[in-house]
Amino acid sequence: MRPWVLGCFRWKRHTKRAAGVERRIIIQRATGRNGGEYRYFFCRGVQDHTCDAPYNNTDLVEAAIEEHYKTVQLSPEFVASLRTEMNAMIADTATASRLHRKQLTTQLKQLDVKEEICSISPPQAHSPPPRSSNDSATSSNNVNASPANSTR
Repeated sequence: MRPWVLGCFRWKRHTKRAAGVERRIIIQRATGRNGGEYRYFFCRGVQDHTCDAPYNNTDLVEAAIEEHYKTVQLSPEFVASLRTEMNAMIADTATASRLHRKQLTTQLKQLDVKEEICSISPPQAHSPPPRSSNDSATSSNNVNASPANSTR
């Protein structure tokens, strides 16, 4: 089983199972009679009746995990490696932020120039092109045409 997947130890100890078969611990959310919400961890084998492990309240399991982590000691080599990696990540983030700020400043300057150009010479309003005599005759015929005579 992958190390990040919770497995059922009771399943491993007390059942006859096929080689290579392992059961995962999964979570269930239940709603009580009064509307309270409860979460439980349980072995997947409980669903198919191949494991009799009890349901475990997630709050209690998480508290036990927190207590266990208090006893875990990290090696000095691991701590040093982690610090080095985190410092590199922070430096990369700071560099990316500086580059982004520079890019935004450049864009603002470009927008300022465009705005200044527009304020010096505002765009001219264009009048529609003059209509030819054929256009006006056609449009006057359409205006006077009755809807009954028109085809759609």
